[in-house]
Amino acid sequence: MIKKIIFITFLFLSFNSFGQDIDDLRKKASNSSDSELIVFVQRAKDQGLSLMDAEKQLILIGGKAKEVKKIRELWNEKISEKEDFKDGSDAKIRSKFGDYDRLSEAYEGEEADVFEEKKRFGSDFFKNKNIVEAPQLFVATPSDYRLGPGDELLINLYGASENSYAVEISRNGNIKLDRMDPIYLSGLSIKSGSKRLKSRLSKIYTGLNSNDPIEKVDLELSLQKARSIVINITGQVKGPGTYTISGFSSVLNALYAAGGPNEIGTYRDIKIIRNGKTVYSIDLYDYFANGKYPNVYLRDQDVILVEPYSSLVNFDNGFKINGLFEIKDDEKLSDLIKFNGGFSSNSYKDKVFINRIDSYSRSIVEYSSENYDKANLNDGDLISAKTVVDF
Repeated sequence: MIKKIIFITFLFLSFNSFGQDIDDLRKKASNSSDSELIVFVQRAKDQGLSLMDAEKQLILIGGKAKEVKKIRELWNEKISEKEDFKDGSDAKIRSKFGDYDRLSEAYEGEEADVFEEKKRFGSDFFKNKNIVEAPQLFVATPSDYRLGPGDELLINLYGASENSYAVEISRNGNIKLDRMDPIYLSGLSIKSGSKRLKSRLSKIYTGLNSNDPIEKVDLELSLQKARSIVINITGQVKGPGTYTISGFSSVLNALYAAGGPNEIGTYRDIKIIRNGKTVYSIDLYDYFANGKYPNVYLRDQDVILVEPYSSLVNFDNGFKINGLFEIKDDEKLSDLIKFNGGFSSNSYKDKVFINRIDSYSRSIVEYSSENYDKANLNDGDLISAKTVVDF
């Protein structure tokens, strides 16, 4: 604790801030020059502090991600003992980046680098050019696929009697066979449709109800061509609008056609609205992390609504997947650790540090491994684990 107090005192000296209030100090810290950070690093080392302690204190007084990144890079560099650190004006650093001017140029594009480091979990799926929005059409009809107007069907009868019917479901949801009244199939699955057809056709083909191998007739119903449907995709997606897609299309196919959620669109609560009511809510993390495909098929005039995300946390260091993750209200730290694949191989796994927004400032919260399944997360949390370094 005494070390940290001494460290803060030297930090104030580094930024010439004894006469400033805390807001001025934060403003200064978030706009510090390279030379000031060199002084900062040198004095932190003189006090025997670790890199983790230095980062914590810089963040607590308002240092931004770019300042934290700089001191990480400066920490292991050799600073000449002959240079004067009284005012930091002539401080130089020799590194693989070259002299001070070249170092400054290297940081001109840092904002883009930081953005790339903080990409959202799942965003790569919708950037994959090998994926197409069209579903696989030459596959067996899914058991939960619902028939509707425009579907083209093939009805095969074989056994004691053989016949085939190629029909299309009308706008009224019916099919018409010779010498029979219309048969309503819209909204039924293939399995249910087969039962209804068997019941109605048994009046003509009595072998459909027979168990005698000689008289028995079997019926097979298959989908020759799926209908086209019109859906609306709205909210926080890259390409909102009205889309005409195959009736085989799933929610993922439709979202891919619209470019996926945008920078603030949620991945955790994709709503399917049918006739003005939400009929499904889909969490894409179940697919991205666990392989559970959202096997929900769309219907004509369905609406896909992507609302803004609710809460976002940043796994900054020490995990297999570092980046931005959405959280739900009832999720704990252990749930998110499962989503990001767990700790990296060289991380200390028994403790996690959370840099948390506390009103108008930030504070550091520590959780031990036995409390991971009890630890709540807040919007804006910066989560990290220490890396084990060989000395």
